[in-house]
Parts: sequence; structure tokens; C-alpha cells
Amino acid sequence: MTMRTNCILLLAILLGAFPLNRVHADESGSIILYTPYTKISVTPGASIDYSIDLINNTDGITNANLSVNGLPGSWKHEIKSGGWTLSQLSVLPQEKKTFNLKVEVPLKVNKGSYHFTVFAGETKLPLEVVVAQKGTYQTEFTTDQPNMQGNSKSTFTFNATLKNQTADQHNLIIIGAGNLGQAIANYANFEKRGFMIKGMFDINPRLIGLVVRGIEIRGVDDLEQFIKDNDVQMAALTIPKTKAPELADRLVNAGIKGIWNFAHLDLNVPDDVVVENVHLSESLMRLSYRVCNMQDERERKAKEKAEQTGTNETC
Repeated sequence: MTMRTNCILLLAILLGAFPLNRVHADESGSIILYTPYTKISVTPGASIDYSIDLINNTDGITNANLSVNGLPGSWKHEIKSGGWTLSQLSVLPQEKKTFNLKVEVPLKVNKGSYHFTVFAGETKLPLEVVVAQKGTYQTEFTTDQPNMQGNSKSTFTFNATLKNQTADQHNLIIIGAGNLGQAIANYANFEKRGFMIKGMFDINPRLIGLVVRGIEIRGVDDLEQFIKDNDVQMAALTIPKTKAPELADRLVNAGIKGIWNFAHLDLNVPDDVVVENVHLSESLMRLSYRVCNMQDERERKAKEKAEQTGTNETC
């Protein structure tokens, strides 16, 4: 091949007569990550749920390793799909799979913009979270009915909400993994308010080893060591009252400072331990009393209306 021919071929390539093989991320034959919510504004303590599509535009199966980089150390995240925690996702050719990314914004956070990136193999999706205000680090106690009036024999019922909006996290364990204990463990709002359920304990061998919302039910033999290793400050007692005093003593001796007591029994604890008693039967009786009062009031009004109607007809 002559020098003249070589020059002509080189010129043809440069002018595009013989296109070179190029790959662009936005063309077909690529892997794409997509969510419509690439920049959002939240408040401290918010929980963000992203729905992200992994789109495979190639002609082969894609096995992509999933990861998140750039989040501050105090922010927590979890990647899930189909109820499973994921680290890798497989997608068939020309199809897409959706996974969820949950990001927990801490209460102790400064106002500003925070940038992080979701990776699926080499493919990346940049995201931005704008924290609209600085965390207040305060505990709030609010009620919808602050003003009530009545005589000395009146009974008042009101609803109140206690929110842990401090930067502190309270670690909690549940003693008793029956229906009530499992219901408490499945209540997700505790974590949003700073109460982290670290463990569940029971003496029933049929329950030990089961997993409730990612928490394995343990026997009580290693209770004290678990409290020490996990810096647990609070415990919920959802056990029969016959077992409550013994377990309460063990909790106090292990360093527990707060007991949420569902056992229908008053506990004898030191002055530096706080006990919050929850009597479900008394709560049910109060509900019954209020329902009966409401029904009596309706009957009284109906009777007054009927008497008034009868008087008007007589006139």
C-alpha cells in the first residue's frame, strides 16, 4: 500500500467515512439508573424512600453491584427489593428492575445541601438532598385539648403526643415476644422518633430463633451481656405478671433506666429507674365508659327531641 493510499484512508476515518466503535451512556446498549426525584427538600429526622429503576438496554443479562457513596457518616441507608436487602441486582436484556433506597436523615444535622451517588456497577445516579432547617434537638410534648373545665369530680380524657426530637438515640429491648411484643416490634414509627429496638427476648423455645422485622428472638440467658454490648437504656415488659418482678430486677441490675411495663403489676425499682405502666384492661374500661356515656347522651337527646315534638303537636 502506497503512502498516498495510507493518507487517503486516514483522511476518510477522520471525516467519518469509516466510523469507529464508540459507546455512549445515554444510547441503547447501555445500563441506566433512573428516578424522577433527583433533588428533594426535607426536614431533620426525615425518612426518604427513593424508587429507582435499573434499566438494561444491552443484549445480555446484567448483574450489577449496588452501592451508595457520599452520604455523611451519621446518615443511614438501605437498599431493598421484594422484601429483601440487596447488594446486587440481575436484569434480563431490554428489561428493567425497580429497587428501593431508603435514606434516614438524622435529627442532628445542619441546614444545607447534601450530595451522594447511587452506583449500579459502573453506572451512577447523582442525588441531592436539601435540609431546609437545622435540627432543633428538642423533645416535644403536645396535646390537642390543652384547656378543659369541670368540677372536682369531673374526669377528663385527652390525647397527647411525645416526640423524641433530640439528637440522642434510645436503644430499646422487648422482653416477651408474644403477640403484643411482636406488635411493638413491627411499629416502624419508633425508629423515626429515635427509639431503636435492638433485641427481643423470650423463654418459649418455639419462639427463640424466629425473626421479627429483622430482629432475632433470643433466650434470656444472655440478657445482661446483650444489654451491655448494645448500650441498651430501655426495656418493654410484655410478659405475664408472675414473671415480671424477676425480669425487672435483672434489667435494673444490668443498667436499664427505663421500663415500659405492660405487665398488670406495679414494679418495685430504685428511684433512679423510671417505670411507665400500661394497663390495657384499664384502658379498655375507659373506652367502654366513654362509649356508654356517648350512647346515653344520644338516647337523652333523642328523648328530649321526641318530647319536644310531642309538645308541638299538642299545641
